[in-house]
Amino acid sequence: MDRDHSGSIEYDEFNNWFAMNDEIQDFFILFTGSITLQKAKARYEEFKSKYQTKFFEVVSTNGSRDSPTASLPDLIRVYSADLK
Repeated sequence: MDRDHSGSIEYDEFNNWFAMNDEIQDFFILFTGSITLQKAKARYEEFKSKYQTKFFEVVSTNGSRDSPTASLPDLIRVYSADLK
């Protein structure tokens, strides 16, 4: 938390630690149903990247490298396995 090792915590250090601490954010989600904007953005990017990777695992290119397509049943199978 004390990034500059000054022996004291500045507000910016505390705020950054608080906003990006997974345990605190998970507590907020579980008990209040809320989350900080910074963490929501980070979680969005994490999920987007994860599911984009999964999409390209099942993708098949139908004639054009510019328009990848994936079989819907294959996507549902991969995504639903991830939710279990």
